[in-house]
Amino acid sequence: MNVAEKKLFNYLKARASENVSFADEIADILDISDDAAYRRIKGETSLI
Repeated sequence: MNVAEKKLFNYLKARASENVSFADEIADILDISDDAAYRRIKGETSLI
């Protein structure tokens, strides 16, 4: 995961609601599955 992706995820995590999982938030924002969101959060797959 590059620096820009880390900054983006840190920003989104700070703004995410506490009652929804972070992966669900990312999945909704990017319009992808929860599985794909987890791969991007872990850095296994690029955002682009």
